[in-house]
Amino acid sequence: MNGIILGLALCAASLAALGASLSRADITSGAQPLSGLPVDPGVRGGAAGAGGFLTGLSADELTFANAAAVQFAFPWSVSGTISGEPLAGLGPRYNANGCSVCHSYPSMGGSSPVTNPQVAMAALDGATNKVPSGTYAKDELAFIRSDGPVRVPYRTSTGNLLRLYTIIGRSDAPSGCTSVVIQQPNFSSLLAANDISPRIPIPIYGIGLVEDTPNSNLVSAQNTSLMTSLGITPGRFNIDGNGTIGRLGWKAATPSTEYFTAFALAVEIGATTNIFPRKSDETTACQANPLPEDLPLLTRRTPNTSSISADYASQQVLESAFARYLAPPVPVTSYTGIHGPVTTASISNGQAKFISVGCVACHVQSHTTGNSTMTGQSKLTYTSWSDYALHNMGTGLADGLRQGSAGPQDYKTTALWGIGQRIFFLHDGRTTDLYQAILSHSSSQSEANSVLSNFQGLSTSDQQDILNFLRAQ
Repeated sequence: MNGIILGLALCAASLAALGASLSRADITSGAQPLSGLPVDPGVRGGAAGAGGFLTGLSADELTFANAAAVQFAFPWSVSGTISGEPLAGLGPRYNANGCSVCHSYPSMGGSSPVTNPQVAMAALDGATNKVPSGTYAKDELAFIRSDGPVRVPYRTSTGNLLRLYTIIGRSDAPSGCTSVVIQQPNFSSLLAANDISPRIPIPIYGIGLVEDTPNSNLVSAQNTSLMTSLGITPGRFNIDGNGTIGRLGWKAATPSTEYFTAFALAVEIGATTNIFPRKSDETTACQANPLPEDLPLLTRRTPNTSSISADYASQQVLESAFARYLAPPVPVTSYTGIHGPVTTASISNGQAKFISVGCVACHVQSHTTGNSTMTGQSKLTYTSWSDYALHNMGTGLADGLRQGSAGPQDYKTTALWGIGQRIFFLHDGRTTDLYQAILSHSSSQSEANSVLSNFQGLSTSDQQDILNFLRAQ
């Protein structure tokens, strides 16, 4: 038990040390005031506004959630034989070696950290990968770089999800798994051909509440008359074959936390589960373990945790539970931005203007859960600032990909809770500047064009207050 707690403590300490070693300027947009333009206040400083568990959970649920958090923090290796990397199932192809690697800022469960761990991961444990070379056209910078976002690459022309790295060269890779049998994709050529469409991690705070929100509540929360008046099509949800509204992922293609977690383990880490029991790359020489690698346990987990239930649960169930029990981010009423104090009055005016220009047509303020299996979470109203519906965001943000009923220009409305401490914006992380992210909502065919016109019609002071309000979330 002490060894597990120590492992989580070391992981948390490493993240804290990383943040402490950097100045505010390292994690802000670096935006400077321009004549007549508002300025992103920058990543909000101070303690993380998220990372705790839901209020009202029972003692047993909290015990289970804390045990799940320990497992979420652990790294994966090929067969679980490397010290400090106890989970078995990495590869043969992967983007990261743990969920907490990508979901780490401003706390575990968040999004991309200050320093992209994918750079160091290329050579971790003796791996002979090369950090993908090539420039991503949308930000005109190196696709994978130390000061850039964690990225998951899709191939635009086929829709296939690629992986950055292979286990070749790792000290725990099967001896026959060499560059002769599998290789990294040629990212330089793919990027040059504009054939890569990346994603960055979405924070998973509060998703248990979102999952517990009935379809009917999401539908009734839409202000159809306001949407229609702004040229926004109401009622477009990504609905699965069961009639369930998807609400997770950039295009809302996933209806449940359980599926979302299993998919992430499969595509990001390469680990197999009962939901995804086969490796994406079945090259025989690179198969190390019986499949699936992650199963409910028939004998109690060693070392034991404080939760008997957790000790028999699969890794996928535990990582799902950690996400489901995470509380929403907590907004602040004042803070200090990179150019000085941001007052309660500014935040309040920013919220009022955010609503009046029509942003709230898609960024719906609040929803209410239905009957929840989680103690104290039934009929609970939460504020996430999203309608979880699909909207055409225009040619400027088109990614060339389809997922379910979402087309290349369609995205689920991003939930804005926690945005004050988010570093990278938009689906591909092309900017760290919140003001530029807002402007990117406007392009040919975008449903946000009328709202952006209203926003730009405000005074610079009112636009600034909207930015200040958003960074308070």
